Amino acid sequence: MLIGLVALALLAPIASASESEEIRFGGGRVGFIADGDKLAAEDLRADGYRVRAYLQWRYKGRKYVARVTDGSRFGDRQRSLKIREGTRVKLIGCYVRGNVRVKCSRPQHGEA
Repeated sequence: MLIGLVALALLAPIASASESEEIRFGGGRVGFIADGDKLAAEDLRADGYRVRAYLQWRYKGRKYVARVTDGSRFGDRQRSLKIREGTRVKLIGCYVRGNVRVKCSRPQHGEA
């Protein structure tokens, strides 16, 4: 599902200033699809950990954080957001157990 969304984002018009991002790691991947402002997480391994995507941005001096989790029956997998066009965003992918972050990726930067 994430691959299809990222592929769809790559087909966006070249004139768009938006930047989609994807982080892949051993047991999953997370992504921000700039066209439509979607945050996605995909757990690829049944190892007891879940995959969580975090997206951070600032608007008018205030910090915002959105998250989505995959790997449990309560996981959202994908979340639509409303972010002002041209806003810089930071994507981070983490392994979580329960609600505790076990290990996180380095941040990747993009633009909504």
